[in-house]
Amino acid sequence: MREAAYQSVLRSYTSVLTPGMSRREIQTHLTQNGKPFGLRSSGGMASDTLVKIAEEEHPWYCSAKNVYVRFGFKPADPTKLSSADAADTLTHVDIDKQLVGCL
Repeated sequence: MREAAYQSVLRSYTSVLTPGMSRREIQTHLTQNGKPFGLRSSGGMASDTLVKIAEEEHPWYCSAKNVYVRFGFKPADPTKLSSADAADTLTHVDIDKQLVGCL
């Protein structure tokens, strides 16, 4: 049931925000729609933009398990991997689950 809800949220984003759009366009859309977002570096690619959509039960040794819609980007400047440039290009959008504060 939760997974279906996550996929529904994902479809609501991917119907409007499509590969090839710039990071600036994505973040402007999120801001205009009141969706707070954060950044996370991912190996070999530009920083991802994350929108938290849920929290799940977590193991006792972690403080949280967050569920995000993750926007992945191709860096505008390949020498600046893991940074966030307004001209980065959206390559994919997916669901990402992360454990937080684990021992």
